[in-house]
Amino acid sequence: MTTRVAFHPRTVPSLRLILVGLGLAVLCAAPFFQLHLIARYGERMLPGTHAADSDLYAPWFGTRAALHHQNPYSAAVTREIQIGVYGQALPPGSGRDPQAFVYPAYIVFLLGPFTLLPWPAVYRGAAVLGPFVIAASAWAWLRLCRCRYEPRAALAAIVLVLTSWPAVWSCYSRQPSMFVAAALAFSLLLYSRGGDVAAGVLLALATIKPHLVLLPSIWLLLQAVAHRRSRFVVAFVVALLLLMAGSLLLLPHWIPDWIRATLDYSRHSGKQSLLISLTSRAPGIVLEGALLAAAVIRLARFGAVDSDSPRFLWAAALLLAVTDCLIPANPWLVYNNLLLVPGALLVFRARPRHPAAVFLHALTRLCILLAILITPICATLGAFLGFSTPLALSPFLLHFALPVPVAAALLFLSPPAEERSPALPSPLTATAHDSGSGTTPPSPSHVLYSE
Repeated sequence: MTTRVAFHPRTVPSLRLILVGLGLAVLCAAPFFQLHLIARYGERMLPGTHAADSDLYAPWFGTRAALHHQNPYSAAVTREIQIGVYGQALPPGSGRDPQAFVYPAYIVFLLGPFTLLPWPAVYRGAAVLGPFVIAASAWAWLRLCRCRYEPRAALAAIVLVLTSWPAVWSCYSRQPSMFVAAALAFSLLLYSRGGDVAAGVLLALATIKPHLVLLPSIWLLLQAVAHRRSRFVVAFVVALLLLMAGSLLLLPHWIPDWIRATLDYSRHSGKQSLLISLTSRAPGIVLEGALLAAAVIRLARFGAVDSDSPRFLWAAALLLAVTDCLIPANPWLVYNNLLLVPGALLVFRARPRHPAAVFLHALTRLCILLAILITPICATLGAFLGFSTPLALSPFLLHFALPVPVAAALLFLSPPAEERSPALPSPLTATAHDSGSGTTPPSPSHVLYSE
């Protein structure tokens, strides 16, 4: 005689909620142990690294030097930065990152107030502020996607972004790119909601890392001109001119010095684009040209899109993914993959029908899923097996190549139709629809956009 176990109608959602909570707890705990593995790897590969080793130290020290009427691009300031980072000035041909100040001079208006604080306070403050900045940018991308998630589902999505390896590495290294990504996300969100002046000012501030925002800025300005949104264009141009004018008063010759320092830094640090790194110089340049041409053709077919159209976010996500493929890259620069957040959201919710598109979609989703799971997998194995170089480096290597499938998927998949449909519940949890509510979840074929 077989005994059948009956579950109360609310038991299954409760169990699902518990499992989701446990999964998120593992995702939150795993990065800390993974960072322990990275620290062990750093001790073996780069002994003697100074405690000030942080991507924020060079712009902070360079800003302080500029405010003391020193040239932040000079060799003398670069030596001081190296002493702060490594404990000593680097000899020629050392192979380490030269840690030069290579930001536009108007970054002093953003970092100037923080130079009044000692470096340890800035270092700790950036570690506290970083997760909030990344969470805010994830929220902005969700709002830009017009996702009507349940609060718990939206929180789970934000946690996934926060525990992704690019976000963890950004916070750990105090990388200014996370602030630029947040400014870009809110600029696009404000533009889509009609806040043209604030959007233009934020986009101008985001140009402290011009290689990250060049393509989205050009496209957004062209869209604003096509739709006669002069307030956005004027706000962006005026804000940028004010920043440039103020920095030129402080450092009259900073523009040629900045260009020279940037070229020297790229050459000495051996940084090259992702496509060149994955292939070689000649094939990589060809692939870069082909990718950029394909993106331009795709955007030309979109034409002038409304800011509340699904194609608006699709085009922005495509440009961010293409940017990630074209900018200097190596496995340690995976923090730039924060630009892939909107692309990952769109790829996961696309519904292709053509067999080739279905295969590309499935492959890209698999890559994104592996990128989410790689950190807890490596951390768990490291906890049981001890330190291993492959376990320490695997998250870097997987995320290093991730922009390629995401950019390919956004190029060849189709955005949702222009008609708005009710948004989907989160794929992470179904607890929004408890038993007994009398409602039926929306069909998976619905798009994620809504009015």
